[in-house]
Amino acid sequence: MIQYANRGIPRADLGAAAMEFVMNQADFVAGNVLPELPVQNKSGKIAVVTREGITTEVDAKRAPSGAYNRDSFTAEDLEYACEEFGLEGPLPDERRREYVSDFDAELLTVQTTMRKLLVQRERRVAAAVFNATTWLSSDATLYTDWASSAPWTTAASDAYAHVAAAKEQVRINCGIEPNALICNQTTINRLKQLTVIKAVIAYVERGTDAALFSAISDLFGLPKIIVARATTNSAQEGQTFVGANLWSNLYAMVAVVSDAGPAPTPGIGRTPLWTPDSPSSLVIESYYEPERRQEIYRCRHDVDELIVDKYFGHLMKIALA
Repeated sequence: MIQYANRGIPRADLGAAAMEFVMNQADFVAGNVLPELPVQNKSGKIAVVTREGITTEVDAKRAPSGAYNRDSFTAEDLEYACEEFGLEGPLPDERRREYVSDFDAELLTVQTTMRKLLVQRERRVAAAVFNATTWLSSDATLYTDWASSAPWTTAASDAYAHVAAAKEQVRINCGIEPNALICNQTTINRLKQLTVIKAVIAYVERGTDAALFSAISDLFGLPKIIVARATTNSAQEGQTFVGANLWSNLYAMVAVVSDAGPAPTPGIGRTPLWTPDSPSSLVIESYYEPERRQEIYRCRHDVDELIVDKYFGHLMKIALA
């Protein structure tokens, strides 16, 4: 068993409280788009389901008194290599005492450190998924450009037809109906202004986001509307704050998104999580630095974000800015 006498002490209590804060914000969707897959080795191979494994045909004809042909699913091996990502947040004793009557400085330190780590993960996954090189812009089976002819920033744009076409292309590509629309909050705000969407949400009894998402989900025939809300400061340190989306305004994707868990269910990708060192998606630890009279709070995880099969998704360019 690992001993922590001279190492960071696991702080599940702080991790749960900080994660509740983050999840309540509903900002980060990296784990929804590329669900975590627990692995026992830091690097190796995982079994994945690709379109070839579920769509290849076989001869089912049987001769009289003959044996039946046999077939099963085929899982392929995909290499992964988890890397550790982590950040530390110091909390000096004097600062803890300074804010003791105002807020929980310990929890706030963990929350802000965790959020910064999640921003980095969100950025990596967004770059992997909204990627016109993986989903090659010159390949009509993987990518459609609506930005010039009918952008979702124009009220008359027929987003319903665009999504329907993308769904059909995914179905033809991999044999499975897609289950998700992936976009950012700016795109959702723009969708609400389109004539074709207004006609649907006009009959929503309550104008809450949940009700609107349910109406949009029903219209598109996609059970999951995955909306990335996470933002960051795009300005250099010391310069005036400039807020920016981590997921681009330019794209939306229709995709098959895997279920979480160990089974190799079909989808665009997974996130191997090295559980012997990172038993949860975010590990929180703390240790004390007596020479500086401060507690250090560490947030970390060992992961590798993988695109398993690009043909389980269709990328759409839906805006110029």
